[in-house]
Amino acid sequence: MSKKIIKILATILIFSFNLSPILNISKTFAYYSDTETSLGNTFQTGTLDFHLEGGDWSPEENAVNLQPGGSVSTTISVIKDGSLDFVYSASTSIDTENSDPQFCNALSLKVESETSTLLYNGPLNSFSFSSFSPVLISNGKDDLTFTLTLSSSYSPPEDGASCVFTFIFRGWQKNLSFGQGFYDEEEIENEIQNGGSTTSGYSPIADAYVDQSQDNKNFGSSKELIVQSFKDKSNKETNNRTFIKFDFKFPSGTNILSSNLKLYMKSAPSASRNYEIRRVTGTWTENGIKWNNQPTVATSVTDSIPSGTTKNVWLSWDVTSDVQSFVSGSSTNYGWMIKDSNENSSTAYEAKFHSRESNSIELRPILEVQFSAPEVTTDHLVINEVYYHVGTGKGDNPGNEWIEIYNPTNSDVDISGWQICEKDGCDMIPSGTKIPSKGFAIASGKSSTWEKYWVLPTSTVTIDLPGELIGKNGLSDGGDRVILQNASGTVVDAMSYGNDDSQLNPPVPLSGKGKSLARIIKGYDTDSATDWIINATPNPGTNPSVDGVETLIFTSYGVAVAGYEPVIEENDSGEEEIFEEEPVIEENSATTTEATTTEATTTEATTTAEHNSEATTSGIIDEISTTTIPTTTIETQIDTQNASTTPGIAENQPVENTDETPVIKEQPVTVPQENDSLGQGLSIDNSGSDLNNNSSEQQL
Repeated sequence: MSKKIIKILATILIFSFNLSPILNISKTFAYYSDTETSLGNTFQTGTLDFHLEGGDWSPEENAVNLQPGGSVSTTISVIKDGSLDFVYSASTSIDTENSDPQFCNALSLKVESETSTLLYNGPLNSFSFSSFSPVLISNGKDDLTFTLTLSSSYSPPEDGASCVFTFIFRGWQKNLSFGQGFYDEEEIENEIQNGGSTTSGYSPIADAYVDQSQDNKNFGSSKELIVQSFKDKSNKETNNRTFIKFDFKFPSGTNILSSNLKLYMKSAPSASRNYEIRRVTGTWTENGIKWNNQPTVATSVTDSIPSGTTKNVWLSWDVTSDVQSFVSGSSTNYGWMIKDSNENSSTAYEAKFHSRESNSIELRPILEVQFSAPEVTTDHLVINEVYYHVGTGKGDNPGNEWIEIYNPTNSDVDISGWQICEKDGCDMIPSGTKIPSKGFAIASGKSSTWEKYWVLPTSTVTIDLPGELIGKNGLSDGGDRVILQNASGTVVDAMSYGNDDSQLNPPVPLSGKGKSLARIIKGYDTDSATDWIINATPNPGTNPSVDGVETLIFTSYGVAVAGYEPVIEENDSGEEEIFEEEPVIEENSATTTEATTTEATTTEATTTAEHNSEATTSGIIDEISTTTIPTTTIETQIDTQNASTTPGIAENQPVENTDETPVIKEQPVTVPQENDSLGQGLSIDNSGSDLNNNSSEQQL
């Protein structure tokens, strides 16, 4: 009995111990697991990317030789490549190791948007991201105009200076900062040079076109010139006109026999139009002219010609009457305007021409002037031509520099014991040296100058100076003086060029490599820099005229003499030179006939060709150029000592154009041919121009 009770009590006790925890449980948790699938979802992200185009500074000659007060401009395009809109900013970084700090510090920069909004105006070296407010890219492309100006107070060093710098562009997402989200950075490198002279970098022309549809925009740095006629259905007028100006000085009394302004038409209108040229009667500047401030022009048309519809041809306007009025002083030389004679046509008719900023140097605008000079009354020997910067194929070192002396008097002059001096020293002229009346002498430090590199007429006196250089150190490329003094030490004639104003102030501009400085008329001497031109066709020991008639061709790289091959070596820095010689292009059978029927001329031409072949071994390239400069030749007796010539290209005839640097293969020389642009007796058609109304003006 007792055992049974004990078992019952034990059971009750065990139940009591387990019941208490069970009664204390207030909640019970249950966990469930589930999987869901969502289909057709797409996650996308955009891209931020851009690139830069442009950066070619113009005018080219200023970029390699920027002078105090001068400017160069370039357009840089920011082009959107990615899908995201972005803002961008820009700054500059100066390469201090390869730059002249004073030159860089003297450069000011102006940055404008394509709507002419001023974005920055200040020192180049202060152009930074903090000074350039971020710009939102618009329409996938922004064109920015950068203009550099060299302070007018800057004093160039003798050897010139260079500023190497990089424009850095940064783009980033809107509402973020650079370095956050998506961003990109691009660079464009630049170099601006100064040649070391206050007058070098001389260019004889300025040109620009004006656009009626963008009447407050300047196109002075454009590589093309445009003439257009158009008025759309909404009566919006979008005509384009071209303005062009050449700088030249002729002595009073010069008779202008003919003058032609020539532009190379790269794109022709769809139907032939009449393009008229008028004399400009008011001032304008290349970088300032716009449609809404274009100058007045003469009421009478100087010349009008049909454009034709063939591209890649030279168009030529007869401007003889205007040039004669410039030379005589009855009109001021403000250049010309070229326009469509019938503007506001219902169909757009447009022609494009190469400008002076064109990459095709030989297709830039030119002005041909054929003239007869007044009788020179100079009573002393003159320094007539100076070749101070030896060019490719025309010498191997400064020892091949040369100086031409001309005797304009009626008597022979013995110059034994005379001296030729540059700024550092003088050379004595050997005894027995005599220059005949109306004759030439060439002085050089090396006889190879005329034995190897230049063909001289047999009548030319050669002077082999002691030593291997002219004077003590030769003629400086940056500027120097040339002095001719007699045996008593009296200065007979002198000139100075570049950064040397000791003899002429202002001095004669630098010519550049391979060119010479020459008097515009042999023996003409007023002791002024205007007596001189940059001669792109050096011609030692001779006068480039036939019976007193000469033809000069004013170009963007100097003045070429008709009948001589121009030298185009624009880069005075010594880097990456451009050298050209003209190929002979025969227009018609008359050229061959004339060349073969003149025995003496043909013989001389062969001699010149042999000389050119020798020069080829010294560095002239040997392939054929596909372009040439048109020249007007002379319809009179040919000087057989100067038979080497380049015949002209007939106007309105196509010429194959190439963007590659032209090179030349040796070719036989051809004497000048007849050219329809100069009739017998040199008759002039003024095409309706009124010479008695030069003072009249018209605002078109």
